[in-house]
Amino acid sequence: VYAVELPGRGQRADDPLESDFETLRSSLQADVDRWATGRNFIMWGDSLGAVLAYELILHMGDTMAAAGILGLTVSGNAGPTVAALERGMGESVEEYLGRQVASVADMTDADWDKFFLAANAEDESIRQILKDPDVRRQAMGPLMADCGAYESYKNCAGKTLRCPILTLRGSKDQITAGGAMESWKLVAGSRCEHRVLQGVGHMIAKEAP
Repeated sequence: VYAVELPGRGQRADDPLESDFETLRSSLQADVDRWATGRNFIMWGDSLGAVLAYELILHMGDTMAAAGILGLTVSGNAGPTVAALERGMGESVEEYLGRQVASVADMTDADWDKFFLAANAEDESIRQILKDPDVRRQAMGPLMADCGAYESYKNCAGKTLRCPILTLRGSKDQITAGGAMESWKLVAGSRCEHRVLQGVGHMIAKEAP
């Protein structure tokens, strides 16, 4: 298992947050390629990580790193061709917030709190985090950077992957619509399978490990 850690999290907590998708992808590519070379592996990406995983595979090209890809598993995000066209936080989030958001820059503190709660299945512990300004700032920073990076993802060419794709969605996901997950078939050059996990929300890794 090789876990990609984004800036501002875990052991990289002191690294500056990155809200530009291509800068983020390119900063990770060499380490991912190095680890992948000589291994057979399945890549998994959740939320922003779903389109990030797709682009990391594409940028491997025909290198030795790409030789061992057995499949891509994704959750919590629309397929890349749809993601690249979405404005702001996407139509599903707009529907949940009850208003149109042209850009993440237009979101209010109340919008961010509502989005954060929805993403975490209305977890009571999250409500407590939001009550503490310092803790809230630490928690929201990476989320806001991720959303900014997602919004900046605009250059998808719709290239298909040769490996199979498995999409996962929680039946209670309030952030990503079912149809959005099914759009991954547009970049599937091989088998594309879609599964719904009953009773699970947006945070599949947390709720159904």
